Order: sequence, then structure tokens, then C-alpha cells
Amino acid sequence: MNLSTIRLILSTAKSSLATTTEIPCYTGYYMGDSVVTTDTYKVCGINVPMMKTPVLVAPEALELLDVFTDEHIQVFSYGNRIKFVTPSCAVFGNLMDSIQDFQIEEIGALLNEEFASYCKLSKQELVQLLDRLALFVSAYDKNGIYLTFTADGMQVESKQANSVELLHYKESVNFKPFTCCIDIEMFHSQVKSNVGDSVTLHYGEENAVKISDGNVTEIIALLEDDRVTAD
Repeated sequence: MNLSTIRLILSTAKSSLATTTEIPCYTGYYMGDSVVTTDTYKVCGINVPMMKTPVLVAPEALELLDVFTDEHIQVFSYGNRIKFVTPSCAVFGNLMDSIQDFQIEEIGALLNEEFASYCKLSKQELVQLLDRLALFVSAYDKNGIYLTFTADGMQVESKQANSVELLHYKESVNFKPFTCCIDIEMFHSQVKSNVGDSVTLHYGEENAVKISDGNVTEIIALLEDDRVTAD
């Protein structure tokens, strides 16, 4: 493995790890033909081959690798153990034993799903917008905000309509009008983990939106849109 790849994983995929143990396998990093993490509401996939035989690595072990300074890391997997070695350092850890519960085929299909339209937005402007909007989102709103894709840009609105902002596109491809409801905290965390200066946001499906950046893909599940329910 390369240290730069490990740091990419920690800066992007970490935000999609499950933080509770209802489904223990989703608290770890799936490493096989690609790296995948999910908490069942958010998904991150990094299209970089890691292990010939897939393994599930505990987050504590992977975070220790950030102390490495050598770029190239040798990896040895044996039984339920894994070892990461460089000329100056070594990390030993246990592999998680619940990899059979990790629904990699279904998750992989979701990561590869095609969306009808996408746009590019300034990451800095979007993060700042979400920071401002968070002040107007209450517990009553269940963290939900509305995204509306217009010909001029993406409109972001609180449920109480006491904060509405329009963020202009840097690029728009195959624009089609679309609106949805999304959890502001999930959206914010995935946007912040995006490495580039621009956020490529794919939309048009009723169940999720997708963020892509090179070989990194992030999926965020949408909330039920209570405007539709009310109608």
C-alpha cells in the first residue's frame, strides 16, 4: 500500500464509518478490489485495489498508519491478524471477523449507479453555505433541508423557509429540474471530506445523491420529502 492512499482513505472514507454497533461490520474498512465504508445512510467507495483477498480492518489499526513517514507500506495478512510494515515502523492489528455480513455486492451496485444529471459547485462556498444554514435547522426539522436544482444554480433552503440561498454552478451537465430533502449533517460531512476544490454532485434519483471526485465516490441517502407527503 501507499501512505498517500491510506491518508486519502482516512480523509474521505472515515466519515462514512458506522459509529454504533447495531451492524458491527460497518464500523470497519472493507479492503479488497476497492475500499468501502458505510453506516447504511452514507457510503464511500475508493476505486483503488488494496487486497487480493478482501479483509475488514478495524478503524483503530488504520488510524495508527498516519504516523508512518515512508510512502511504501508492506502488508501481511495471516489468519485474523494483519501487519503493516515499513523500514522504520510496524503496526499489528486484528482483522474484524464479520466480513461475511458486509453487503459488498449491493453497496457496490449503489456506488456504480448512474445519475441523469450532475453539477459542479465550489466546495468552499457550499461548506460556508451549509454552516450558515445549520443555524436555522432545529430538532423539529429532523436535520432536513431542501435542495432544489434550478437552471441558475442549486437552491438550498431550511424547512421553515427562514433561510434560502442560491449557489451558482461552476458547471452543469444534462440539467433537469429536481428537488429533494437531505440530512444537513450527513451532507456537510461528505462535502467536507471531498478532496478537491470543486464538488461534483450527481442528482435525479429519488433515493440518494452522489458526490464524485476522481476515484472517490460518496453516496448520501435522501430523507422523505414531507412536501410531497403533505401534497
